[in-house]
Amino acid sequence: MRAVIDIGSNSVKCVVAQGVGTDFQVIRELSRTTRLGEELVVTGMIGPEAAERSLAYLRELSDICRDYGVKSVVCVGAETLRRASDAEQFARRLNCLTGWELRVLTPEGEARLSFEAASALAPTDGDFVVIDSGGGSTEFSFGSKQGLKTCHSLPLGALTLTSSFIHGDPPDSEELSYLRNHVRGLLQSEFPRSGKQHAVACGGGVCALAAVAMELEDFEAEKVQGLWLSQTELERQIVLYGSVTEAERARIKGLPPGREAIILAGALVLEEILLHFELKGASISSRGIRHALLAEIDPIWFMPVN
Repeated sequence: MRAVIDIGSNSVKCVVAQGVGTDFQVIRELSRTTRLGEELVVTGMIGPEAAERSLAYLRELSDICRDYGVKSVVCVGAETLRRASDAEQFARRLNCLTGWELRVLTPEGEARLSFEAASALAPTDGDFVVIDSGGGSTEFSFGSKQGLKTCHSLPLGALTLTSSFIHGDPPDSEELSYLRNHVRGLLQSEFPRSGKQHAVACGGGVCALAAVAMELEDFEAEKVQGLWLSQTELERQIVLYGSVTEAERARIKGLPPGREAIILAGALVLEEILLHFELKGASISSRGIRHALLAEIDPIWFMPVN
């Protein structure tokens, strides 16, 4: 029995599986919103409250892994743990509490793993892009069934963009306009326009959008796997989220708990990406880097903890 822990900027995810290499069976998946990166934009640090929330949940996951008889745990971090000046301190505390060694993914490593996890939903012919939309960054992986061609990482995270641009509750139109212009500017500087590519989108935020589209009573990853999320549905949700308060968003059918504060920014990022690449929608993948790491681990995907 083995497990992979993915410490993201907004949530911590865990998958427990049985098997060796690519031949594995998922036994249990867990996730909780801890907002590790909520202070990153302002202070450049994780901060004590976010660290305590995340470490408390990681300690719970350690107990759960022990109960399942997990023998091998891979624990990885992404954007917040790449950038935070106190990431090394967080890693030391994590090791003391759980015995796990934190391994921080490079942006390229994160993009490659997203590509491997989500590419099963891509068409058999032609190029496609995998969009991994997270709390602190968004990774773009371009390729085909023959393999990955190029990958990019942009600081377009739903949590960090919410912290930087959205202050009203509900937000006013000027805030949303500034946010859209910021996202468009980064996309235009990084990518030429290129339509007619298929898109696969993954990440907790896009899975939440899919759950709202399906009006799920209880979120289950398998239920949103493979859903086609149209630009029309995305526009509908953006109007809905922008017209109500966070408390009212929390009552929207299908929206997982803890997503109400950042779902609007995440939806706007995905919409701007679809518009930039002239796409009418995206296939949703509930598979992420944690699933890819169950199949393969390469040292070149990681970087030292700051």
